[in-house]
This record gives sequence, C-alpha cells and structure tokens, in this order.
Amino acid sequence: MSSYLELFGLFVLLMLPFLYETNHIFRYYFKFMLYYGIVSLNAIILIPAFLTRPCDVRNLLSCANPYIMGVFEKPECLV
Repeated sequence: MSSYLELFGLFVLLMLPFLYETNHIFRYYFKFMLYYGIVSLNAIILIPAFLTRPCDVRNLLSCANPYIMGVFEKPECLV
C-alpha cells in the first residue's frame, strides 16, 4: 500500500501542468525556481573545476563554450 507521502507527491505532480497553464503567479515562481536551481547546479559543478586553475581566463571560456556553440551553430536545414 502506498504511503500518504507518495500519494501527496503524485497529486502535486499531476497538479503542476494545470497550475502552470492557469496561474500566472505560479508560472513566474516556477520559472524563477527553475532558473535558481540551474544556476546553483552550475555553481556546484563549475567552482571546483575553476579552483584547479585560479585566475585563468580559460575557466570562463570553458564555461561559456557550450552556450556559444549552441547559439552560433548552423541550423541543419542550412548545412
């Protein structure tokens, strides 16, 4: 038998799409929390990598490289 915590988690997961589509305040806070989580995850991953080469510009280049390649990549229809 499922515990009440699992049922509550299932209920919350099922309510997320409904709340996202109908409530603009929920949408704002959801996007903000998603952004905050991504930034925190990047910090947790990148700060130890940056400590291996302190005060080196290549640290920032290695961080920005995936974003730059994603923006300046040619679309497949133009290749």
